[in-house]
Parts: sequence; C-alpha cells; structure tokens
Amino acid sequence: MKRSVSCHTHAPRSGFTLMETLVMLVLLSFSVLLMFQMLGSYRIAHERVAAQSERISKAALVHAWLAETLAGQFALKDTPLRGDDLSVAGVTLNPLYASPGAPTPFTWRLDFTARDGWQVSYREYDKTWWSAAFPDLVEPHFIYFDAQGKVQDRWPPALGLQVELPRAVALVDAAPADAIGRVNYVAVHGPNKEQLAFFQPEQD
Repeated sequence: MKRSVSCHTHAPRSGFTLMETLVMLVLLSFSVLLMFQMLGSYRIAHERVAAQSERISKAALVHAWLAETLAGQFALKDTPLRGDDLSVAGVTLNPLYASPGAPTPFTWRLDFTARDGWQVSYREYDKTWWSAAFPDLVEPHFIYFDAQGKVQDRWPPALGLQVELPRAVALVDAAPADAIGRVNYVAVHGPNKEQLAFFQPEQD
C-alpha cells in the first residue's frame, strides 16, 4: 500500500521583527531631532535678518525724508533757519505731512535716552509726526556748510538775525560704519537768500 505524502509549503511571514522596529524608531527620533534643530536655526536666522532689515529700512527712510525736507528749505524773514549740533528748524517746501509746495515749519531733532539710545524725530508746526530709535548711533550731530564751503557747527554762524540759508546740511556720526552715518550731505536746492512769503503783498 502506497502512502500519500503531502507537501506543506510555509509562506514567508510579513512585518518587522522587534530589532528592526527599534532601529526604525531610533532613526525616526534622530530625524525629528534634526528637523527641530533646523527649524530653530531657521527661526534664529529669520529673526536676525528681520531685525537687520528693519534697521536698514529705518535708516533708508531717515535718509530719504531728511534729504527731501532739507533740500527744500525756504528762506523766510519771519522764520529763519536755526540749527545746532542736535536740531535743525526752518521752513521747507517739501514737508512730509503737509501739502507739498507750501512753506511749512519743520524741525529735525536728535535726542538721547538711557533706555533707547539716540532717537531721531521730525516735527511740523510744533507737532511730532514721526520718531525712531537708533541705538547703534554713537555721536550723531548736524553740521552746516556756508557759501564758501566752510564747515560750521551751528546756523547762522555769526551773531545777529540772518535769513540766508546754508549751502548744505550734513548729519554725521562718530561711527562711519553705521547705516544712518551715510546721511552726511544734503544740498539746499532752493534760493539761499530771503524770499517773500507766499500770498503776502509786496510792500513799497
């Protein structure tokens, strides 16, 4: 009598062994750790770039606004230009907030506080419209250039009432590497001599 022999085939088992699962978990944990480190580095770099961009934007804004108002200075007898190392006050045809083309009293001022460092502010008609802190400034100050190109530390350089405008005004800093230190020379475009105020009848 012949016996029938049955052949049993074993199918391969699917899934991971315990060791393979542990290795996979270790690799996954390392990947997550590296991802969080990369995200932290990206956040720090992003904050640094944003802070630097804000400083550059503020310096560029001061550069443009200062050049615009100082270049448009207008010589009036009743409101002559007065300036020292920390402030410039006069009349401009290029105001930042009033209507352009109309003579507008303005003041640029530098102030120092122990908390914020140096602060630059702009005023029109005795009202402060804009101010910003620049803690990187070391010793900012205004200087003035007369008709002969000589540097003056205040305006007018001589005693007595003078309505003549300087040929140029500069805002310089003791730290030449600072961004705002590049705002160092603004030529006055308007007439340097006294002008009649608009809508004012000429007297005989």
